[in-house]
This record gives sequence, structure tokens and C-alpha cells, in this order.
Amino acid sequence: MGFRFMEDEIIIGEGNKGNMAVSVFEIKGDHGISQNRTSFWIYNCILELDAIIFKNTKEGKALQKMINLKIELKEIQNFIDSVILQYVDIELLKMKIKEAKSNSFKKGMRAKEKQIRKTLGIG
Repeated sequence: MGFRFMEDEIIIGEGNKGNMAVSVFEIKGDHGISQNRTSFWIYNCILELDAIIFKNTKEGKALQKMINLKIELKEIQNFIDSVILQYVDIELLKMKIKEAKSNSFKKGMRAKEKQIRKTLGIG
């Protein structure tokens, strides 16, 4: 099990978040949602933001209820994204949008280069 530092972390609520969390196995599919006794740790949310949601907050209680009801992963992710967008610092949001735009441009350039090389038979 690897350690991951949550550098773009949004914290919702207050308290001791603990020093580790385990995956929420009740949620089926590929996700980055972990939990411990006091909080949910969520990795790679919208715009690759990370979050800690304390379980004693209204958002934490709503997330726990969704997990208990076995709500589909996509709906849980939509809920988490909407919560994150309510709490994210505007400067962090601007930075993450710029990063996403830059990454998309670079990805498009690499795809176009690959297409041109294939057309010319040099790649």
C-alpha cells in the first residue's frame, strides 16, 4: 500500500482526520474514496482535486447514506464533485482549470503528431 500526499486538499469540517484510511469497499468500481473512523479521504475528484470530508458534517452524513444505500458510483462522484465545487478556494480552482487546459492542449498535440507521423509513414 503506497502513501499519497494530498497536495490540493479541500477540507470539509473540523477534527482529527487521522493518519490513514482504507478504501470504501462497499462502493463498486474504480474510485479513490477511502475512510477511517472520522472522515472520508477522496482522491482525484473533479480537476484532480483531493478532499477530506468529516463524517460529522452534513456532507459526510449524506455520503455515508449514499454508501449505505449502495448508490451507483457515478451518482456518488457527481455528489462529491458538487460538494468540492462549493468549498474549493477560487485561486486553487483557477490554477486547476489552467492545468487541465494545458494538459488537454498537450494531449491534443501528441495525438496530432502521432496522426501526422502515421500518415507520412515515419512513426
